[in-house]
Amino acid sequence: ASTEILRRKSATVLRRQIVRAERDVERKDYERSLTEYDRAIAAASKDVPGAEIPWYGKGATLILLGRYEEALRAIDRALDINPRNEVAWVNKGNALTRMGQLLDALRCFNAAIKVNPMYEVAWNNKGNALARLGKHDEALRCYERALGIDPGYRGAWVNMGFVLTKLGRFDEAASCADHALRLERGRRPEPA
Repeated sequence: ASTEILRRKSATVLRRQIVRAERDVERKDYERSLTEYDRAIAAASKDVPGAEIPWYGKGATLILLGRYEEALRAIDRALDINPRNEVAWVNKGNALTRMGQLLDALRCFNAAIKVNPMYEVAWNNKGNALARLGKHDEALRCYERALGIDPGYRGAWVNMGFVLTKLGRFDEAASCADHALRLERGRRPEPA
């Protein structure tokens, strides 16, 4: 009973620290966010559900600061705790993309998709990596998958329009741009 009480207390403290860290990221106070993630890491034992979250959150914040090697170490710790966390895989892919390691990034995006085939961010980011490799047709298929999951995903519309422009398909690109402009950031389209 006392073990369960400690585990629940740890989970509560973990959630509180993560909320603070995420709030600091929204405010672009990345150094303070790192401090909050470190507090969350210290507060959580590995057996607490979500113990990997502060590790990959710290990694994502380190990516924003351009500290990619540190980010990879933090994200790898998250994946050691829970290798089936698709957000951690995407964050690792994002760090590798920023480092120019596109093939390794693709492996991470594929791992995220394997864990959760309905994770539109993984499909979008895989499309971005493929586009950077010049594989535009494959990239388009990824954006289409992302938009099939979430038609209100503005970033995927923008990215698809960019790739269509690269392919000289300007009317389709303009249509994507129009669609993206109709979407407000963070809002989903209203049902027809």
